[in-house]
Amino acid sequence: MKRQLFALTLLLVAFAASAQAAHVRGRVYAGDGSTPYPSVSVALLDANGKGPTVYTDHQGMFRIDNVPPGSYNLVVVTPRARRSYGVAVQPREFTDLAPVSVP
Repeated sequence: MKRQLFALTLLLVAFAASAQAAHVRGRVYAGDGSTPYPSVSVALLDANGKGPTVYTDHQGMFRIDNVPPGSYNLVVVTPRARRSYGVAVQPREFTDLAPVSVP
């Protein structure tokens, strides 16, 4: 579990010259770490607990558009678990999050 938390907090930043709002994207896997987890709720919440919620696609991928740079709480909810992770969105076109595994 610590490994997934550590991996999620590390951000992979795509090359971009724009200082506009970012697109945050990532992938959610089932607890085995290799099976994509579809239809999982993913919310990106600001310090006030507000922000967009999206759902993973059939490959476990998600994308949240137009996110201002800053610190957020990424909340992943499955039928069996709720996990929260701190993330930092950079002033780049894309902020790629490391894959996360949840039960």
